[in-house]
Amino acid sequence: MREFVLLSCVIWACVPLAGGSVVFDVEEENQSGGPTDTVRPEILLPAPGVWTHLGREADRRSLALASDPGPAWLGDVAWVADTDALGRELEFVGPGGVVVDKRRVYASAGIEGAFHAVAVDRETGDVDWTTPLPPPAYNSWATPAIDLKNATVLYAAFDALIALDVETGAQVWSAPAQSLLVNASPVVTTDLGPADRAFITNFGVLTPPGRLICVNVDPYDAALNPYQPGDVVWSAALSQPTSGATPTYSSGVVYVATAGVLQSTAGAIQAFDATSTGTPSALWTISAPGPVKQGFFGGVTVSEGFVFGATYEFYGDQLSSLLVKINAQTGQLVWSAPCNRTSSIPIPVGGGRIAVSTGLFPEGEDDFGSRPSVQLFKDHGSFGELLWDSAVDTWDDANENGELDPGEYLAIGGWSHQPVHRRATGEHLLYVGTISKNDPQSPTFQAYDEMRLVDLDVLPGAPGFVIDAATGYGSTPAIVSNALFSVGPEGLTRAGFVGSAAPAAGTPDGSSPESKLEALRRRYLGDAAGWEGE
Repeated sequence: MREFVLLSCVIWACVPLAGGSVVFDVEEENQSGGPTDTVRPEILLPAPGVWTHLGREADRRSLALASDPGPAWLGDVAWVADTDALGRELEFVGPGGVVVDKRRVYASAGIEGAFHAVAVDRETGDVDWTTPLPPPAYNSWATPAIDLKNATVLYAAFDALIALDVETGAQVWSAPAQSLLVNASPVVTTDLGPADRAFITNFGVLTPPGRLICVNVDPYDAALNPYQPGDVVWSAALSQPTSGATPTYSSGVVYVATAGVLQSTAGAIQAFDATSTGTPSALWTISAPGPVKQGFFGGVTVSEGFVFGATYEFYGDQLSSLLVKINAQTGQLVWSAPCNRTSSIPIPVGGGRIAVSTGLFPEGEDDFGSRPSVQLFKDHGSFGELLWDSAVDTWDDANENGELDPGEYLAIGGWSHQPVHRRATGEHLLYVGTISKNDPQSPTFQAYDEMRLVDLDVLPGAPGFVIDAATGYGSTPAIVSNALFSVGPEGLTRAGFVGSAAPAAGTPDGSSPESKLEALRRRYLGDAAGWEGE
């Protein structure tokens, strides 16, 4: 573990960021799909101070709370964890995300060629424990999930869902997945009383289709929950083959998106009753629309009664795939809009807008026609509209060849990345990494190596769009308190200072380039010169 003291990659003065004073201005959607001004607190307030899933919570909305505003500067690196307690090098799993409870950050890493679960103290960066796990199938980069009630962290490892004790790393239970697990991250319910469940999908390519596995996580109760922890309650066949089909949960229903068969059968989104004790049939199934048979290779998000998902089409340009909005209750398609290819989960970002991380760099001689970008869409209720594409809208065709060549546009995002949205009064910001391009042999499976904070209310390329940037890390982040945790080529990084030590505030004159940044900092800090820790 390497400690960093007052390190920043930006040239302005660094100030710690205090939390607890931001109020969300989140729009609810009515039955017609249009935004309203009503706020539903039970939807807007995930548990503070923890990040338990890919996308923060079971609904996968990737929303940072007012109490968890993130670091003042992305370059304020408190520590980088790169070795375990025995001094062995940690090779963290490339694009994968991390999860965080009140004490630790949980990730996946290779140690001397063997796959391990790794728990890192979130304050010090010291590795508390490592536990060997079966190797990831097909370079899987699944993110673990935390079951706070039962004090376990769940890993999708090879062909089993494995629960480890958060304090010791000891295995608590293991549930067979009936096939390999590839890029699908587990989800855990928290609202089913004494019978909470975990869900995972296995890998089913061509035939047979994949399956949705329901696993009991709560203690045995003869009357209320007649299953032991780790028992498979049921396993349901999905309508199509699957890869990376991360399940999403909300209000008693689990949602899964399937891949279909390339250019032959369209993928689909399905909904299942999460409370069932027998193998359920799908509540509804809807295939990806359009004449081109496209598939889903990631998860979906559930927000305000609607499901949002995006497809990955293997051919075509920045608009070769589809973003879809579906009624969560009926399964009816509300609208679809062309988007760039992705396995990322769309993020509702306020103002009736949806952000998606998409695309990839050319690999050697292979140019897939897609470029890494963040795309922002407007949800008009009954139809969706692309507002901007960060690559296209910053493109300067320097060599006049009509192609988006690397270096001619702002490269942010990527098809295997899950950004985080920070929404507060008067602003809508996005923490987003950049897919690696350092290794032409396998850039899509490496850790992302840059992180940016961008302002979604500013057009790409305009002054103030990129608020801050850092290098050395950039994979799917988790944000708790004043800290951002992310894997990079150098290890697992914490951006955001620990304790009360922090540099003094700058004093811009209002006309300097840093005045917007200073205004953002003062919005959270007020006139405070320091802070009292987490």
